[in-house]
Amino acid sequence: MMTPNETMNLRELIKASAGSGKTYQLTDRFIYLMLMGSDPASIVALTFSRKAAGEFFDAILRKLAEAAKDPKAREALELKFGLKIPSSMIREKISSLLQSMNRLTLGTLDSFFFSMLSSAPLEYGLAVGFDLMDEASIRERWSDCLKRCFEESLNESTLLIDAFSRARKLQEDREFFPWVMELALSFRDLLDQCPNSDAWGAVEDLWPDSASWKQIPEGYDLSGDSARCRELLQNQEIEVVPELSGERVRNALENAIREFETWVPGANDRRSGTVFAQLLKASMDGHSSLSISYYGKDYRFSGEWVSAVRRMSGHIIREELRICGIRTKGMHALLSKV
Repeated sequence: MMTPNETMNLRELIKASAGSGKTYQLTDRFIYLMLMGSDPASIVALTFSRKAAGEFFDAILRKLAEAAKDPKAREALELKFGLKIPSSMIREKISSLLQSMNRLTLGTLDSFFFSMLSSAPLEYGLAVGFDLMDEASIRERWSDCLKRCFEESLNESTLLIDAFSRARKLQEDREFFPWVMELALSFRDLLDQCPNSDAWGAVEDLWPDSASWKQIPEGYDLSGDSARCRELLQNQEIEVVPELSGERVRNALENAIREFETWVPGANDRRSGTVFAQLLKASMDGHSSLSISYYGKDYRFSGEWVSAVRRMSGHIIREELRICGIRTKGMHALLSKV
């Protein structure tokens, strides 16, 4: 006779990151429900990955088999579930599980919902005989669809080229079809959710008026601020704690100023490990000072030098966002035609 110390919910959603033991928890729950008298065929255990779904059955059998032959494994289950489990009960559950193999629902979420839709497709507005495509099939279908679309849109080739040019503004790669294929695969659903062209690339609407980059006047030229930053650095007039000691940190700041001057918006130039990147990021927080770390030492800047760096950073951020907006509008134009 089994007596549970606590009651488990019949239905439970397990949320956990990859590799954190979701499959292990699911198999435990499956065994618990069996021991509490549930028919294995009435238990539904679903996950995202086919690999994990394939491991369900083996893992369940393995745990039951170990508990049947090893008293310590059985005692571990008893402790975990708060039940008194006779060894005969374990053998009975193994037999029941094997007899129910062809009726078990241990699989992926998509396959489960597909089986539900297949049972009554017309009621859900689907054609009889629809199929569930894997990734390779989706790509092949999209490829055929795009080819037909381009053949039918030859008279609009100028519009397509213009949309592509905007979507890939300042990008070096110019392979048309492969890129449009990836665009369709990644963002076509988003177009269905948001068909309004005005919402695509509406950069100004995404940030508050107080955003630092919105404070930069049109026509701003950062050369004046960069020259002033360099002058303050060379004359050792920068307000910074602790003081700048040694040529290494001074050279790093000099290089950062040079990077501000040579920045090309939209070029996907990543300098995440540089002093330049730290200054650019710190400029967005709105504080009156800027902090960076260099060779394990923290520096806090303030005063005129910080104001100049903030203006240069705001200018770069604004130009980057503008290009992102142009690209996004170009993506919408392309998606609307495919």
